[in-house]
Amino acid sequence: MAAGFTHNLILDYDGNIWAWGMNQLGQLGVGMDFNFDGYINTANETLIHPVLVNTDGRMDNNRIVYITAGINTSFAIDEYGNLWGWGANTFGNIVDGAGGQSHCTPVLINTNGRMNNHRIKSIAVYHSTTIALDEYGLIWVWGHLFWSFGSGFGVHS
Repeated sequence: MAAGFTHNLILDYDGNIWAWGMNQLGQLGVGMDFNFDGYINTANETLIHPVLVNTDGRMDNNRIVYITAGINTSFAIDEYGNLWGWGANTFGNIVDGAGGQSHCTPVLINTNGRMNNHRIKSIAVYHSTTIALDEYGLIWVWGHLFWSFGSGFGVHS
């Protein structure tokens, strides 16, 4: 289970991700033009029951093993150590080259080769900062780098 600021995620036994809460920046991963009759609190357009995250077939052969949620973002790690993200991308926390464009369904995190051959084991999100731990014990930080993480995307210890 993962709790974001306005949304929640659950990972089931089969590796499926379920989401509920607010979806103003696509953090639920269900698209933006969704219609779930009886599932929406119309006063604030909040999904009040969990629904399956829409992977558009991109994650079909990849069992999800870990999830986390930020303020308006969601992340998942698959069994191969690939990192997926969706929701707000204001500070580049989805790292996809989309220039701040939010994603309403999961996309594979594109690090422009920086993290090639580095399987991600764990991930944490604070506000708009994303922090990942790889299989070698290296810590990768990107997004809005508050404090002393350095500048830009990179590996930090």
